[in-house]
Amino acid sequence: MKKTTVILGLGSNVGDRLAHLSSAQAELAHVLGGLRASSIYESPALLPPGAPVINAIFSLQTGR
Repeated sequence: MKKTTVILGLGSNVGDRLAHLSSAQAELAHVLGGLRASSIYESPALLPPGAPVINAIFSLQTGR
């Protein structure tokens, strides 16, 4: 079966931002396996007033 690389960009600006992003990463790794993750970055909200957003990029292979 042909493998395809999938790139996901995820972010959070509500509640415990790091916990939300870490939970998403753990769930993706558990369900799909083989997950690679970037460092976590913080950026300002696009529409103030808003909490800064933390972001990460995840890469995985599909089609096992």
